[in-house]
Amino acid sequence: MRCKLKYRTDIASDDSGGRQARSKAPASGAGPSGVRGFKSHPPHHTVTLPRVSVIILALNEAENIVHCIRSIRDQGYPDVEIVVSDGGSTDGTVELAERLADRVVSGPDPTLGAARNKGARVASGEVFVFLPADTRLLPHALDRIAHSLEASCIVGGSSLFYSSEARYVDRIAISLMNSIWWFAYKVGHPVFCGECIFVRRSAFKKIGGFNEQLDQAEDVDFGLRLRKLGRVVILRKLFDTSLRRVRKWGWWKLWRRWLSSYILVRRGRLPPRYTRITT
Repeated sequence: MRCKLKYRTDIASDDSGGRQARSKAPASGAGPSGVRGFKSHPPHHTVTLPRVSVIILALNEAENIVHCIRSIRDQGYPDVEIVVSDGGSTDGTVELAERLADRVVSGPDPTLGAARNKGARVASGEVFVFLPADTRLLPHALDRIAHSLEASCIVGGSSLFYSSEARYVDRIAISLMNSIWWFAYKVGHPVFCGECIFVRRSAFKKIGGFNEQLDQAEDVDFGLRLRKLGRVVILRKLFDTSLRRVRKWGWWKLWRRWLSSYILVRRGRLPPRYTRITT
């Protein structure tokens, strides 16, 4: 049976990066990207939405954790839980998180995969959303995620990349990256963006969560395994993230690092570990 979405939320005509796209008013009957024939989800909640647990990964993120949590609270989503999975911060991140989040678990994590799973173990939602602490959810992101999962055949998904910090060269790089990811998704090899991953709790458990041996490309590995369980969707502009890694290393070095890790994961091998950027 063909999987039909009630609302087309997987349209990804991305405008790529920190510039606001110039857009004309959508035609009558147009969907979320102005595409005729597709229904947008309604502005008010007409169905029972699932409880969502947003799991934030943090390590010395005192400068960012408040903004990240505030972007979640500002969603206006009716049933959301905020879980902070901290890697053993020493800069006050844990103290801030304990005041603002619903649950905080802290302690050293051997890998990013282990950090994601640590947060998921204490989360109570029907849907998990994973974010790094230097990333903020854009308005209505949780509504869009929940509506994308209304079709029972959808098990999870991710988002194309977006950053309001992007300059001209950044926008070119982001546009290229998003085009490659969208093409991979359309041909059945989805690449999940680690800045925002969402998944049904039941599907997360069935595939055993994230691979705790992976400190790099654990998001890619997760998406490939999840795709074998059911259909996944790629949405556009769910988040706004920092480009501090780009400012430190540059696009070329990051791309080489990501591509080498992707190839190794696809071949069933472990990529090398890299120093995490926390400042």
